[in-house]
Amino acid sequence: MLAEERHRIILELLKEHNVVKLQDICERTQCSESSGRREAIIPLRVTLEIIKVLFP
Repeated sequence: MLAEERHRIILELLKEHNVVKLQDICERTQCSESSGRREAIIPLRVTLEIIKVLFP
């Protein structure tokens, strides 16, 4: 699975549940815990940047 696809899945999980466990990310994207941690950082950074723009 490509990183972009994993990022999309993680964002979908966050939209659905607001809080997502690492285990959920790993199960849904079929990756290891270390990959799940690494992949989760990028969507979180994007989300934080959006919040900064919306609420300066």
